[in-house]
Amino acid sequence: MAKYKKQLDKQLEWNRKVIYNMITIMSDQTRNPLAIIKMVITVLRSKELSPEDLIKRLTMLEEAWSKLNNINEKILQLKHLKSQDSSCNLVSTNLKELIDNITHTCQSKWQEDAKNSLTLRIDFSLQPKQLIITDTQHFTNIIEELLTNAGKFSVPNSTVTLEVNQENNSNNSPIIITLSNLSEYGCQDNTTEFFEPFYREQIVIDSGIPGIGVGLNIVKDLVELLQGKITVHCLPTENPKHCKIVFRLVLPQSLSSS
Repeated sequence: MAKYKKQLDKQLEWNRKVIYNMITIMSDQTRNPLAIIKMVITVLRSKELSPEDLIKRLTMLEEAWSKLNNINEKILQLKHLKSQDSSCNLVSTNLKELIDNITHTCQSKWQEDAKNSLTLRIDFSLQPKQLIITDTQHFTNIIEELLTNAGKFSVPNSTVTLEVNQENNSNNSPIIITLSNLSEYGCQDNTTEFFEPFYREQIVIDSGIPGIGVGLNIVKDLVELLQGKITVHCLPTENPKHCKIVFRLVLPQSLSSS
């Protein structure tokens, strides 16, 4: 009975922490978009604008709406995964082509950002015609989210590395995907919390980096749906201000339908 009570108290404490983090983060991330929307509405009601100024204000509205919509979509995606209604649509696909399609847009976007320009290096060590039987949409969401995370937290003008190989040389050996980036955010003590819902470090909030802390939790759930495992490690570098964040994703070549 005492053991059960201890487990229940631990779960309640975790629930309180998640709720507190959720309220804090949602308040922080919605405040600015809502303030911009209110300001633009006030301006539109108070005076006539030139065509140029009107376009400028409408663009501000669209950007604020996009930020709020992205938050809403993440929350709905998280809700859907937690409802346990998610399933897998299994198809056989060329792994290299799938990786290339996912990373193409990301590479272009990073190079367009002159201030925080990042380079993506892909090391595909398997046969070019290597097939994988999986849910390609879930797989795409996982890699895109990991790349988005790397893009937000990487040191400007650094290189993000995506490596794809196998655990061993056997025919049905699991696929190993490793994504690493150089970061100013992260330490050895907090990597276990990276996959927790609504977890964000205070330094990240203070730095104004957008996000609500659910992306990696969604990744974890999707990886489990694909019968895989994901881990994260924070490694020291020669620069004491920087660390190397390494995500290691292990997925079966052939996903079971059971």
